[in-house]
Amino acid sequence: MIPLIALLAGCALHLAAGLLALRRAGDAVAVLAVLASGCLALAGGWALAAPADLLLQLPWPVPGGAVAIGVDALSGAFLLPIAALGAATAVYARGYWDAHPSGGRTRAAVAVLLAAMALVVTARHGLWFLACWEAMALAAWVAMSAEHREREVRVSGWTYLVFTHLGTACLTAMTVLFILRAGTAAWVPLAGPAHALDGAIVLLAILGFGAKAGLLPLHAWLPGAHASAPSHVSALLSGVMLKTGIYGILRITGLLPEPAAWWGALLSVVGAATALYGIASAVVQGDCKRLLACSSIENLGIIAMAVGLALSARAGGHDALALLAGSAALLHVWHHAVFKGLLFCGAGAVLHATGTRRIDRLGGLLAAMPRAGALWIVGCAAAAGLPGLAGFASEWPLYLAGFAELRQGGWAGVLTVVALALCGGLAVAAYAGLAGGVLLGNGRSPEAENAHDPPPSMLRPMAALAAACLLLPLAAPWTLAALAPALGVALRLPAAAAPAVPGIVHLAVAGLAVAALGAAAWWRLHRRLAALPQGAGPTWDCGYAAPSSRMQYTVSSFGATLGHDIAPAPIAPPQDIQPAQGLFPHAASFSSRTGDGILERWIMPLVGRGAALCMRLRLLQQGHLHAYLAYILAAVLVLLAVAVLGRAG
Repeated sequence: MIPLIALLAGCALHLAAGLLALRRAGDAVAVLAVLASGCLALAGGWALAAPADLLLQLPWPVPGGAVAIGVDALSGAFLLPIAALGAATAVYARGYWDAHPSGGRTRAAVAVLLAAMALVVTARHGLWFLACWEAMALAAWVAMSAEHREREVRVSGWTYLVFTHLGTACLTAMTVLFILRAGTAAWVPLAGPAHALDGAIVLLAILGFGAKAGLLPLHAWLPGAHASAPSHVSALLSGVMLKTGIYGILRITGLLPEPAAWWGALLSVVGAATALYGIASAVVQGDCKRLLACSSIENLGIIAMAVGLALSARAGGHDALALLAGSAALLHVWHHAVFKGLLFCGAGAVLHATGTRRIDRLGGLLAAMPRAGALWIVGCAAAAGLPGLAGFASEWPLYLAGFAELRQGGWAGVLTVVALALCGGLAVAAYAGLAGGVLLGNGRSPEAENAHDPPPSMLRPMAALAAACLLLPLAAPWTLAALAPALGVALRLPAAAAPAVPGIVHLAVAGLAVAALGAAAWWRLHRRLAALPQGAGPTWDCGYAAPSSRMQYTVSSFGATLGHDIAPAPIAPPQDIQPAQGLFPHAASFSSRTGDGILERWIMPLVGRGAALCMRLRLLQQGHLHAYLAYILAAVLVLLAVAVLGRAG
């Protein structure tokens, strides 16, 4: 019962911290939030260390409903990142957001969000799950809309609400079908042969949970919401809230009997498309937080691809391969939470010091913000998938799973390996542009030239997350062993054991050694250049003794070829081109926008057509009582005719 008690205590402490934040800001709120996260970490760690399915059921005055809370290994695997980022952002927000006019309301919304996420990953009843899911969605909306006086924030918030409630509608339909299938709304594993409703349940789950996870084409809410939210809220949204969609898919597929082969195939294709689109969009972003948000789309696509490969292998009876791919998915859930939390906190430090998110107005911040800049470089290297850090350590098992599937002749292996390789190359380009544009070169604006390191309350959580990026790859064998029971629940494997992942620690050690040598060489060169006499410069400087910041590459030019010229036209970011015409042209112009090609070219026109159709249907809204009575009479007659025809048939 200890995990259940710790879970309930953690949720209660988070809610208490939220109530306290409405009245005042201060260390007491952060202390309560850290204690709450500690309780959630205890519940999650205990559930993984001593796997058992502990269940608490309470009456609920909702027809057919019950408050059913359960803690098993799968819940524990998602409770731990929620706890870790909850504690880190609570401390970070103390120096970043408490002085803001909406600081109290935002801290209260974050507290509700953390408690709701903990309840979402432990809900064991369909109706109770939907209630917790809606509480999480609304709390996230309040938290991300802290600066609602700005139009961009309001538009992003409403877009999020539309997409999240489309997802909730799909999950409601999924719950109804599950009740018809199981005869109960309780989430209990079903036995027996496959049922005709299983496919529809899984399809609705992929749509509903995919909207929360940002899977294509339901990703359009994510870049704007993450960019507009306060940075510590963005860290929570990207690091853990998106993963509740992955949890939901794993939980639902784990409740059903043997998976069908097409479940995994669909997830693999959607995941690969999402990953490639997300990282291609990230390359061309000029807003550092939108770039990080697009990168989160990529990483959720990678996780979905791993889950799809695991389900396909499970359907084919290849349990060892399913375990390897599933381990890669859960490991990336943890590692992505760490490095993306670090990156969003770093973006918050940049915004706190300069007041801008535009990469082309930054530059030279490594000299002005050496501590935050060094920590941010660790996050960029991890997100780029460089060996030795957290990103590569969780992608490596997926590479091995893809090659294993490839040797068995499966097309999913080819898709996995090719998509991962392409994403890896584009990720290096995206994060090289981000780190170079923000940290290196000369400052491109007065804001960048006057930047400074953030206070210790913001640096300490960043340092802890950076240390996790470095240490987690070294602990990968033990982490994989700890996650094995969770895969036993999600994939219904008869005997889940830690998969063998050759080379994972050796690659981590080698990567860290190369990084340490590079850092030492850079430091030595930096000291030698600092010791040069005043006025001495490099041997070759292209004829400019004092180059200005306008001579530097911008991130827009850095990613133009990859993002605009290579991407397929239907999904490429929009461009506005007025070409030169004639022998003596008077005017020509070129500009590119980092909008979402799918949103602007496909979703918004479809929404516009739907709105036009709805405007035509306004003719039915006469405003006269007799017209509405006629509609009711017509509906009753149609229903009677259907009943009579059905009885006659």
